[in-house]
Amino acid sequence: MLMKSLFHEKNIKLENQPKYTPIKRGEETIANVNDKYIVTEIKQTPEKFQGRTWKKTFEFEGDLAALQMLNRYMDVIKNINPTFSFGEVKLTEKELSDPQTGVVNKYNVKEIN
Repeated sequence: MLMKSLFHEKNIKLENQPKYTPIKRGEETIANVNDKYIVTEIKQTPEKFQGRTWKKTFEFEGDLAALQMLNRYMDVIKNINPTFSFGEVKLTEKELSDPQTGVVNKYNVKEIN
């Protein structure tokens, strides 16, 4: 009777586990998701690349929830990998005159927050 009860309890626990859908990049599963959570592997820098850093620029677009989630994920990465940092960059169009010619040109100027 005890064995049957433990088996039944184990089945109930398995049924209550959230179902996840794999997200793939090519053949590699990069995350498993459901309607509430994302589970992904924490990557380590291969030894031959340790000590080097890269700088990339991205532009993101989406609704408020998508951008808030992205910001959260970047904060998580920053907390588990101290080499990671990010900041918002705004491009503002400015008119500047060339001091030698006086010609006014328009430039996109980066404002980093």
